[in-house]
Amino acid sequence: MTFLEMKSKERVKQADKWRRVNSSEEAIKIMERENGELKILVQNTKVLAGAKYGSFAIHEFRAEAVINGKLKKIQETVPVGWLKDWGIIKRWDSFRKSEAFLNTDTGKIWLGYFLQEVKPELINQ
Repeated sequence: MTFLEMKSKERVKQADKWRRVNSSEEAIKIMERENGELKILVQNTKVLAGAKYGSFAIHEFRAEAVINGKLKKIQETVPVGWLKDWGIIKRWDSFRKSEAFLNTDTGKIWLGYFLQEVKPELINQ
């Protein structure tokens, strides 16, 4: 198993709890309760590529985010099963639709909380 596959499976497990909700707005409410204040303020996102491993898929993205008052560049992967479940994309390789969602206000908040949960070290850098 490659490093990217291991990393992707870890992300899928962490994001799996949001698959049980009906919308990204519902997921954000859960994340607000669990994490409190949003500390990673995503400014814009560019989806670079994607991959599918068996039954799960990921998108690799680059984002600019304000963390602790500083603009930082982040490159990370995110599972896209929840996007399909929420009706945002129909196929795992719908990169433009994924990117369009991640650049909406709701998408930026969701991605900020997602990063806050799976990469807490970003806040302490």
